[in-house]
Amino acid sequence: RESMRKNIYSVLLLVLSFTSCQKENPEPALPVSDNLIITALPNPGGETGVYYMQMIGDLLPSSYDNKKAIPTPFMAGPCLHGDDVYVMPGWDSQQEVVKYTRTKDGRLQKQGALPIPPKSGASVVTVQSSEKAYMSLAHIGKIMIFNPSTMAKTGEIDITEYGVSDKNPNPAAMIIRDGLLFVGLRQTGSGYYPKHHQADMLLIDTKTDKVVKLISQKEAGFSDITRAVDQRSIFMDEKGDIYVNCYGGYGAEGHKAGILRIKKDETEFDRSYALDPSSVKAEGVSEAIEAFHWLQYAGNGKMYAIANVPAYASSSDWVSSRSAIAVEVDLYQKTIRKLDLPRTSVWGSVGLHQNTIVFGLDTDKDQGFYLYNLATKEASKEAVVKTAGKPILYRHFGEKY
Repeated sequence: RESMRKNIYSVLLLVLSFTSCQKENPEPALPVSDNLIITALPNPGGETGVYYMQMIGDLLPSSYDNKKAIPTPFMAGPCLHGDDVYVMPGWDSQQEVVKYTRTKDGRLQKQGALPIPPKSGASVVTVQSSEKAYMSLAHIGKIMIFNPSTMAKTGEIDITEYGVSDKNPNPAAMIIRDGLLFVGLRQTGSGYYPKHHQADMLLIDTKTDKVVKLISQKEAGFSDITRAVDQRSIFMDEKGDIYVNCYGGYGAEGHKAGILRIKKDETEFDRSYALDPSSVKAEGVSEAIEAFHWLQYAGNGKMYAIANVPAYASSSDWVSSRSAIAVEVDLYQKTIRKLDLPRTSVWGSVGLHQNTIVFGLDTDKDQGFYLYNLATKEASKEAVVKTAGKPILYRHFGEKY
């Protein structure tokens, strides 16, 4: 079981952070659209394969192959900011971040590329302005500063002194609020799992780019704060409160997962708030939920997620094991409700399209994107958009969250 956890966790840590095609091969033309999807074609072992990125049409019954998609290295994924898509490199592949911009006619146009240090683990981009952005270098304990308009490096913040057991605190997802950059630290040392049972976060002044302080939350026992390849593992609600997802190594080595909060105008964790999914009796499921995978906030305290249920895991085939479910989480009331959607493997995703939650599910029946209507509370009975690959990301340009 521990070996299976490690395999699942390695994919969940890496799934999402993308690069461009090889330069000698021209990129295929993409259709006019405001919907971006990523699909994965893993090899039998699940640790190698290829990803495909493409724009699709409206969310109507349809099927998509990968003929017009951009192939990208395995274990990689994009960060979206406004109309810009930052295609991150696979952690051991081409060492550059490629920027695309969605044009007025709904196409993606390549704008430039930013070189990064070899095997630095470039993962999440957070944009402050048209002239300044930050990027986590998860493998070397640094945060790169660059100009997103010119795609040129302008600085670097060394945070290696904050590492536990090594010189790397493993910076992950970030968010900017009130002139402060909040940086989640995974603290995994040289392995997969966190090295202590607490959640750590750095606060950096965006005017000086100096560390203001390190904050920690020990009381809840959560660890492994935010995901290095999921920009939505830290987000802000309409009140200005920041929520962070702690992954806890998916239960490995005694770690716990859950949600923490930093309230508006505060620079410490809210000691009165912790959402531990393993201790919540979720509506519609009798088994315990261990952790939330992919997240999508939709307003009014409602978060939608893919949740890991250990009791559903298959020890024989972790690649196709349907061990996760789609859930609605009320962050304010600390409740969890299973949605009427089929189980999925770890290859899933959650996105938002106006009044619809878009779940990428890899089910026993099909694979593709299912729709959940926020107004009617109805879920599609099958994948509305079917894909030739496992659906690992959906993004609709222009969404608030």
